[in-house]
This record gives sequence, structure tokens and C-alpha cells, in this order.
Amino acid sequence: MYWWRAAEVTRSKERIDRMNKDEIKGKAKQVKGAVKETYGRLANDPATRASGKLDKVEGKAQEALGEAKETIKAAANKVMDRAEGRR
Repeated sequence: MYWWRAAEVTRSKERIDRMNKDEIKGKAKQVKGAVKETYGRLANDPATRASGKLDKVEGKAQEALGEAKETIKAAANKVMDRAEGRR
């Protein structure tokens, strides 16, 4: 394995460790939606295909919510660390 690949794997593992429940559930909804959409396309079922697209959109929104929560938490921790350091 090349050194830059090892760095990518390390960053990926760190990112997974930081994921919260919303991000994980959002990813799962996206996968579920992709499967439904593909099935709907293969079965020529517009309702299932539309349901799959909706699941994918819901999953992306939930994942974005989780990422926003993580960003806010990190910012709050940074502010608290600075405040404690000044005392």
C-alpha cells in the first residue's frame, strides 16, 4: 500500500468514528432509496421508482442534518476550550 493510500484510509476511519446517528441513518436511507429506485426501473413501476427517489432525498437531508450537528458541536467545543484556557 502506498503511503498516500494509507493516509486516505486513516482519514476515512476517523470520519466514520465521528459520524453520528443522523448521518448513519441518512446513508442507510440513501442506499434503501437507490435499491427501490433500481427495482422500480427494472419492474417498470413508476410508484416504486418515485418512492426510491424520495427515500434518497430524505437520506441526503438527514445526513446533512447530522453533519451540521457535528459542525456545531465541534465549534461549541472549540469555544469552550478557549474559554477554559483563559481562566
